[in-house]
Amino acid sequence: MSKNGFRISDFGCRLISWTGADASFLIAFLALGSALFAQVIEGTVVNSVTKVPISDATVTIEAAGKAAYHATTDGNGAFRIEGVKDGQYTAKFSKREFLAPPRDAATRPFRIAAGSDPLRLEAQLTPMGKVSGHVFDADGRPVPAYTDLLLHDLGPGLNDGIKEGAAEPGVWRTAPLWDVAGSLKIGGLLHDGRARNVAEAVEWHDGEARAARARFRDLSAQDKAMLVAFVTGL
Repeated sequence: MSKNGFRISDFGCRLISWTGADASFLIAFLALGSALFAQVIEGTVVNSVTKVPISDATVTIEAAGKAAYHATTDGNGAFRIEGVKDGQYTAKFSKREFLAPPRDAATRPFRIAAGSDPLRLEAQLTPMGKVSGHVFDADGRPVPAYTDLLLHDLGPGLNDGIKEGAAEPGVWRTAPLWDVAGSLKIGGLLHDGRARNVAEAVEWHDGEARAARARFRDLSAQDKAMLVAFVTGL
């Protein structure tokens, strides 16, 4: 009996006694419902020139300009991201030595809605051009340039925050190793002259050059001095 003179049973209601099994069932039911509302994004990334699938490409799904989900393509250029929540997203695709898709294509928004079929994305990355050949002096004699003329990510220490064409910040084209002595006389080495000698220039290299730097560090004192002297004299 309540203060108002009626019983709960007057309204056709009854109290429910929950057991541990009941609670476990409810939790499982809610988890299943959550999974049903989580969507899937899948697709492939291919070479825009050869149409060959690109493996190990990075797929980033962003929400409001921030990374929300990540995936890496497999050997068939395929990726799959599960558990994507309802919302509006953009997709970005990248791999070293490939140009990113045009900005409008990369940032075009799409929406994931609860209960929808898996969303499929198809992306094409364009390989960067490569240059090969020989360097000759004015008399037609080969000149040892000691460079591969390719772009390399040299790590955070050499990241100046500037993007130039296809080169992201921290990515540099290998400069020819000639007239090193002249560069040292008028300033220093590296793009901003910060390195006072060859050894310092090597120590600034990281990223893709980390293994080469480690080999330099492992040289004996005599071998290291000989290598520095050779490069300095180029």
